[in-house]
Amino acid sequence: MCQLAEIIKNLAIACLSSISLSYYFQVSTGNIAGVVFMFGGYYLISRTKFLCDRRAKICSGVGALICSMVLVLGKIGRSRESILDALCRFREGIYKDEYTVQVVLSGHGSVRSILVLSVTAVGLWFVCYYIILKLLEICRDDIMIYGQERGTLKKDSRKIFFISFIMIMLLWTPYFIINFPGVLSPDSINQIAQIEGAAEWNDHHPVVHTAFIAVFYRLGIVLFQSRNAGVALYSAAQMMIMAFIEAELIALLHRRGLKTAYCGIIWAYYALVPFHAMYAVTMWKDILFAGFLIWFSMTSCELFVWNENRRAVWLQYIVSGTLFSLFRSNGLIVFCLCIPFFVFFEVYRKLRTKSDLKKMCRRVLLLLVPLCCYAVVKGPVYDYCQIQKNDNIVESLSIPMQHIARVVADVPDTLTQEEKDQIERVASLENIKEVYNCRFADPMKMLVQGSGGAAVIQEHKWEYLKLWFVLGIKHPLQYMLAEIDATLGYWYPDEQYGVICTGVFLNDYGIEPLLDPEGFIAQTALRWYELYRMVPILGSLFSIGTCFVMIVFIILKCIYDQMYLNIAAVLPSLMCWCTIMAAAPLHSEMRYVYGMVSAIPLVLCVGLYKKPTGLK
Repeated sequence: MCQLAEIIKNLAIACLSSISLSYYFQVSTGNIAGVVFMFGGYYLISRTKFLCDRRAKICSGVGALICSMVLVLGKIGRSRESILDALCRFREGIYKDEYTVQVVLSGHGSVRSILVLSVTAVGLWFVCYYIILKLLEICRDDIMIYGQERGTLKKDSRKIFFISFIMIMLLWTPYFIINFPGVLSPDSINQIAQIEGAAEWNDHHPVVHTAFIAVFYRLGIVLFQSRNAGVALYSAAQMMIMAFIEAELIALLHRRGLKTAYCGIIWAYYALVPFHAMYAVTMWKDILFAGFLIWFSMTSCELFVWNENRRAVWLQYIVSGTLFSLFRSNGLIVFCLCIPFFVFFEVYRKLRTKSDLKKMCRRVLLLLVPLCCYAVVKGPVYDYCQIQKNDNIVESLSIPMQHIARVVADVPDTLTQEEKDQIERVASLENIKEVYNCRFADPMKMLVQGSGGAAVIQEHKWEYLKLWFVLGIKHPLQYMLAEIDATLGYWYPDEQYGVICTGVFLNDYGIEPLLDPEGFIAQTALRWYELYRMVPILGSLFSIGTCFVMIVFIILKCIYDQMYLNIAAVLPSLMCWCTIMAAAPLHSEMRYVYGMVSAIPLVLCVGLYKKPTGLK
C-alpha cells in the first residue's frame, strides 16, 4: 500500500512538473517533449536517491521557492502584455470583460492566465526542489575540487600566480591592440573633460578614479605629446591591475588546496571570455571597482574563512575596503551592509574558539578602519581640493521613482489631490506619463533634475518616503510590475542585453580609435564579442541572472553545511546586487554588477570549502 502511494505521489509530481515545463517553454500539447518531461521526470524522481534530512529539505524548499519565483516573474517580465497587467486592469475596472487581455503565458485572458501561472509556479517549484536536493548531495564533500594538501602550496602558488598573470595579459593584448587606445563612452569623455579643465571636478564620477586616469593621461601627454598615448597608458595600467587581482585569486585558491585543473578553469574564465578583456580596456569606474570588490572579498575570506590574522592581510583589507568604498557611489553602502555580518562572524568565531574579549574587540575596530579612511578622503581631502560633492539624491532613487511613475502612468485617476500636488512639485504628471520608460530610469531622473525636483526631494525626503510607502500599499501590483521591468536582467537568467561598449565617443580632444570602427578587423572582433548570443553554454557566462542563482545556491549550501563563515565570500557581491536593485539605471547592464560576475569563481570555490579554520 505504501509503495502504491509512493508511485501515485511520484506520478502526480511528474505530471505537474511536465505541465509546468511545457507551459514555461511554450511547448504545444501535441509535442513529444511533453511526454519526455512526464516519463523522464517520473524516472528521475523514483530512481534517484535524494537527501532526506530536515535541513536539506528546508534549504531546498526555500531555494526552490526563490528559483520558481525568478523563472515565473522573469517570464512575466519578458511578456509583451503580462498577467499582472491583466490583473491590474481587471481589478481597476479598465476592462469589464475578463477575457479581453492577451498574455504570453496563457494566450487568452486573465482568469485562465492566473490558473496557468499558478500551475507553472507549483510545478517549477517541484523541479527546482529536486534539483537543489541533488546538488546539495553532490556538493556534500569538498574533496571533489579540493584534493591537495592544504596550506603547504605557497611556493607552487607563486608559480601559478606568475603564469596566470602573464597568460592573461598575453591573451588580452589583441583586444588592447584592436581597441587602441581604449574604449571611451560619454562618461569617460566627461572625466577627460574634468582633467582637461573644461569641466569642474565633481564627485558624480568618483574623484579618486578621475585622478587615477589623470596620472596616466597627463603622463602620456608629457612623454609622447599625445592624448591617445595617455588613454593607452591608462588602459594598459587597468589591464595589469585586473590581471594581477585575478591571478592572485587563482593563486590564493590554489594555496588553499584547489586542484590545478579547477585553477585552469578559473584562468580560462578570465582569460578567454571576451567581456573580461573588453572591460579591462574600457575607461569605466565600474571596472576597477569590480577588481577591488574581488580583492576585498579575498581578504574577507582570509580573515573569516581561513582565520588569518597577519598584518599583511589586515593591511590588504583596509586598502581594498577603502578603495572599494571610494570607487563608486554605492561602494560605501555595500561596505556598511557587510560590516554587521563581519562583526557577527567575528563574535561567532571567537565564541567557538573561546578567545579573549579584548582581542575580538581589537579586530572589530580594525574592521571599521576603511570607514575612517573614507571619511578623511571625502571630508578634509575633498574640502582642501575644493571638490564639488555629489549631493544629487535622485541618482540613488532610480527604482523608487520608477515605482511612483508606474502608478502615474497606469492609474493616475486613483491618486488623491494631495498626492498629485506632492508629485507635481517634483515633475508634471503629464510629463511623467510621456517620458516614463519601464526599462530605463534615466528619462525619469533627467525629468526630475530638469524640473528642479531633486532639490525638493532632498529638502523633504521623509515626506516623499512616506508618499512612496503609501502608494506602494495602495498599488502593490503596479510596484511589482515596475520592479520586474526595471530590474529584470539582474535576476532572470534568460535576459540578455548588450554587455560591452566599443569605440571612442566623439570628443573635442582629438582622441580617436586606431582602427576604423566600420573596418573589417573591428567588425570581425565585434562579431566575436557577440558570439555568446549564439552559443547556449557560453551565453550563461554572460548572464547576470545565472550568477545571481549561483549565489543563492551557495548561500543555501553554506547554511546546509553550517559553514556560516564561508558566506563572507558571498557578502560583497550580494550587497552590491542589492544596492543595484534599488538604483538600477537600466533593466540589465553588466557593468553595474561586474564585480559580482567577476567574483563568481571565488564565491563558488569558497562555498564548497569544508574546513574553514585552523589553516595557515
